[in-house]
Amino acid sequence: MNSADAVTLAASCAAAAFAAPTLWLTWLAHRRARERSDVRWQVVRAEEGVFDAINIGQDPAFEVHVEMWTVTEVESADAAQLNQGDRVTVLLPRRAAGEYAPIDLPHSMFDEVSDEPPEFPDIVRGSSAMKGILANWERAKAAKDRASEMHAALERDAREEQVQVRITWRSKLGVWSEHTERTG
Repeated sequence: MNSADAVTLAASCAAAAFAAPTLWLTWLAHRRARERSDVRWQVVRAEEGVFDAINIGQDPAFEVHVEMWTVTEVESADAAQLNQGDRVTVLLPRRAAGEYAPIDLPHSMFDEVSDEPPEFPDIVRGSSAMKGILANWERAKAAKDRASEMHAALERDAREEQVQVRITWRSKLGVWSEHTERTG
């Protein structure tokens, strides 16, 4: 082999050595772009302050990091791999102890309505005025009860939105994804 052929061969080998990683990275990027990874999440409350993040998709999730927080605390958990149906559990100790963030809801205009019917002196018992007053009290009491039920439902709904969740994971080929939601 003459020196010109040796130089050409060396240059070709060097070019190939530099091109190989580029070609491999290009191939990997193309493959990642076409990857279809079916990872979906369901976050459920196992008990007060204890939440499970469950992979309900068909594909495994790798390097899973689950972070949950409220106004007063932040907790997280990790898993190397979660297949379909696998879960990672996060405990929020303050929430488990019954501590919730304050909920600022307007008060009902019926709060002043007494839970007991008004008392009347003997002189007006059985009169039409007494019957009218009792009928008005019964309507106001029923409205207060409905307003209290609505207030409790609004408070429950607001409490159910106090825990924020962020799940990050990578697919088999290395594509990172994120899922966020609010729960309680």
